[in-house]
Amino acid sequence: MLMTEINNLKKRINTIYYHLKLVYFFKLISGKIIFFMLVLGLMLSTGNSRGQMYYNNGAIKADGQWQNGLKEGEWVFYYPSGQKSSTENYKRDQLHGNAIYYDAEGNVIGNEKWSNGVLEGKATYYYSNGGIEKTGFFENGVYEGVWAFYHSNGKLKREVIYKKGFLEGEWLYYNENGVLIQKGLYAKGKETGRWQFYNDDGRLEFEGSYLDGKRTGDWFKVTKKGKKKPLKY
Repeated sequence: MLMTEINNLKKRINTIYYHLKLVYFFKLISGKIIFFMLVLGLMLSTGNSRGQMYYNNGAIKADGQWQNGLKEGEWVFYYPSGQKSSTENYKRDQLHGNAIYYDAEGNVIGNEKWSNGVLEGKATYYYSNGGIEKTGFFENGVYEGVWAFYHSNGKLKREVIYKKGFLEGEWLYYNENGVLIQKGLYAKGKETGRWQFYNDDGRLEFEGSYLDGKRTGDWFKVTKKGKKKPLKY
């Protein structure tokens, strides 16, 4: 009888010990899981992570690196078709460094340089056939200095000067065959002084003056024989 009670007591003690071990084990595991989740969350919130953005149809829109929730480093953007649309570099969520743009067929159509979200330095834009459409320099986000514009056949369209984003100086405009069809001047982005307009064969057709971007004084239509006739405006 006594031995039976002793054995029963041992069984109860062993059961209690077993349950205590289970409780400790699960607390330990739970603690490790919680700690792991906290560390993971901290890493995601303060460190680097790869990220993607998607269109509504599920197609990938962009792929790049996040740092502290901001775009950082190189990002690649895509058209809904899956074709690459641009490769851009970021610093703290602002464009910084080179940016290359593509059309829907994969042809390069633009090459820019950015500094902390502002266009700076040389930029070149292309037609889909690979020819240059325009090229020049940006300063503080606006055109500065000499910019050259071309027709799709490679012929010069115009080469002009910008100051703080405004046209300044001589304006010469050529057609696709390289024939001069406009000649004039700009001051602070507005037409000024004497202007002449030619047809596609290079014959003078109209001439007159501008002041502060508006026609002023006498304007003339020039006949094929070179005779000037007053032109109302």
